[in-house]
Amino acid sequence: MPEFNYLPSISVLQALVGVSLADSLANVNKAVRLWYSLRELANEFDAVEFTDGEWRKHLYKSPNNNRDKKPTEVDGCNCTKTIKDILFDFQPDLKWQEWKESFIKFYLDININHRTQENLENFLNQLESDRPLYVTGKTLLNDLNKLVNRGYLEVIDSRFKLVDEFPLLPTSMPASGESSGINKSDEAEIYVDLPVDFRSFTDLFWQQQNDIQRFYLHADYHILDEAERRIAEYRRKLREIWQKGSGVPCRLTYQSSSQKQIYTAIIYPVCIYYYQRSFYLCAFGCAEDKTESNWYNYRLDRICSLECLDWEDNAIPPSLIEKCRDVGDDELIDDIELGIETAYGFDIERPNRLMLLRFDRDFHDRYIKNTWRHNTFKLVDRDKIDEVLNKSGLDKSDRALIEIRIKSYAQDAYYTMNYRVGDNSVIMRLRAWCPNVEVLFPLDLRQRMRDDMQKTWELYSEDE
Repeated sequence: MPEFNYLPSISVLQALVGVSLADSLANVNKAVRLWYSLRELANEFDAVEFTDGEWRKHLYKSPNNNRDKKPTEVDGCNCTKTIKDILFDFQPDLKWQEWKESFIKFYLDININHRTQENLENFLNQLESDRPLYVTGKTLLNDLNKLVNRGYLEVIDSRFKLVDEFPLLPTSMPASGESSGINKSDEAEIYVDLPVDFRSFTDLFWQQQNDIQRFYLHADYHILDEAERRIAEYRRKLREIWQKGSGVPCRLTYQSSSQKQIYTAIIYPVCIYYYQRSFYLCAFGCAEDKTESNWYNYRLDRICSLECLDWEDNAIPPSLIEKCRDVGDDELIDDIELGIETAYGFDIERPNRLMLLRFDRDFHDRYIKNTWRHNTFKLVDRDKIDEVLNKSGLDKSDRALIEIRIKSYAQDAYYTMNYRVGDNSVIMRLRAWCPNVEVLFPLDLRQRMRDDMQKTWELYSEDE
């Protein structure tokens, strides 16, 4: 059983959550929850393998079986503990005031966003009464998935299990910008939410070897220079909104490429993602002439204007108020992350379905085997394909045709994956694998790929 004996230093907490703690109260609460979870799992939890429901029962005296609900508040329950209780009850010689001072010094030293001491003190005063463990089961499940991505847990047949050896965490940040090869403000920004295998070698890009840069990272980014200033302005404005601790609804004017028009939406901005070569604002809301809100992604360079609103504004739809007004932003972020982890694709408002794929064996063994594509991307044993087909909803004739295809290519590799219906990134991913992958079902997705391949063939057929 691995041990987890790290003290809750700022560098440890920041490394666990993967973002700057000073950006939002939600980041601190999540970091503390991850740190506490690792201590409990490694030192106090007896189960070798467990479900998220069993984890809730361990944490709470009166857990709620509904993942969307918070636990019942009972005296002595972990859900009633403040952040001070969680961090320092186990080690009384650690003091809250000393921890706050180290937090302030850490972020003043790196001077990120020109935060002042007074600003950071006010931030920490808001944090003092927070209860990081008073969250829904969905949030706890998201934490467990985060620990899987960080390399602390693995999933075996839908059950969680501690890995044999934990990744190392920093006990402190570099003492100076020169020692790491970057300035300190950049150092704070580099802590982004990355897969654990990438985080493990990011330090390579910070250092020169004998005064020569040997390690390079190329990231596709298709925003033109003239849009950069506008993107930076919206990032700054959104950061200012989030640094206040409590979010506000906004009126957003957006130039939509899919709808080929400019429209206005009432949204609650939650976070920014870098995805598919662009920055996106992930927000809950709807077009101003609609009433039903949902999750949407807005590419920052296509935002025309962003105006903060008051919660009492009549333009705000009731569905947005109900979802966002009295809910912590950390829980909203958990909804987003869980949506992304549930199915391949970034448009989490879309329904998800199961697909069955066939990969050419040679292509699979060279390029797919032992790679990570998505949490739900799973190799299917040949003797389990019938079980997958039973879930497909295919009628007898369609299923018979698919079974013939499978028998004809018995040597190939078969995978299942959940995907977001109509999400363009799903189509782009499948196109990139062509002609080495075949969509077996669902049939409408199979037909879409067939139509695309037909159009592609027609482009080149005139050469014959």
